Amino acid sequence: MNDIARHGCLLVSVIWPWIFPAYILAQFDRGGINLHPAPLPEYRGSLGRTHATLNGDESFGVTVQYLSEQLDGGDIIGELRFPTV
Repeated sequence: MNDIARHGCLLVSVIWPWIFPAYILAQFDRGGINLHPAPLPEYRGSLGRTHATLNGDESFGVTVQYLSEQLDGGDIIGELRFPTV
């Protein structure tokens, strides 16, 4: 994680398996955003699609959120939901 260098003003994360610590987020003027491949807050962490299938959910989706030091705990920017059938 210490190898992450600043390349611009916004950190963009897509399916990154670790939590970014504050010192990494502080390197970016606008912080960071995350594309989470599941609805939040229902499916924090990994394997959201699997859990939704096992739960029999009728819809699923993806979420864009601000990065924070908590696992998938940043404010939600937007979400797209779609039927699972």
